[in-house]
Amino acid sequence: IGTAAGALAGILLIALFTKVAWLGYVLLVLAAAICGYLAIGPLGYIALIAGVTLTIIAGPGSTDMHAALWRSANIFAGGIVALVFARLLPQRATNHWRYLLADNLRECASLYNRLATLDLPSPKLLQALLEPLNKRLVMQRTLFAAVLDETGFPKRDLEQIQRTQRSMIELLELLADALAHAEPQQLQAQSAVWYPATRHTLTLLRTTAH
Repeated sequence: IGTAAGALAGILLIALFTKVAWLGYVLLVLAAAICGYLAIGPLGYIALIAGVTLTIIAGPGSTDMHAALWRSANIFAGGIVALVFARLLPQRATNHWRYLLADNLRECASLYNRLATLDLPSPKLLQALLEPLNKRLVMQRTLFAAVLDETGFPKRDLEQIQRTQRSMIELLELLADALAHAEPQQLQAQSAVWYPATRHTLTLLRTTAH
């Protein structure tokens, strides 16, 4: 839709350039402004593609209709190629989402192991370790729509995975804070009991990430 709208508008502007050049430039700027405004709304991708196509076809201000039609044909051909490859290789967003999830699981396991062995990070270092986890969580969220489209996976299950990750990160932060304020003797006694029980969790996290 965006390509067709941009191509049609570009061809009409090329025709207008041959009649009233200044009016063609005014309408070109106005159309580009409208596309830019709509690009931040729900029809953003359509408006963006329309604006780019319009600029490619009519932007140089050429009055050569043959060149305008040739540019339009090239853009449509490129769009068709993109659609074909999107269908042949439809798992790009899903793979990206999986890699982000796996990285988060591995780093959660690493931090959990560090806490279990009482290798406690400083508050500043802890925040530095947690920040990438939260960033990946946000990035995963932006991929939801594409992952759902590619896989047909139930949305409630993706939401549950997202909530579980968030809970894990929050629990690790709470655990680190609790350990930082515990008495040294209490920590040693607790670690002797706690650490053997963490091995199963660590293995589960790493295996799931793999």
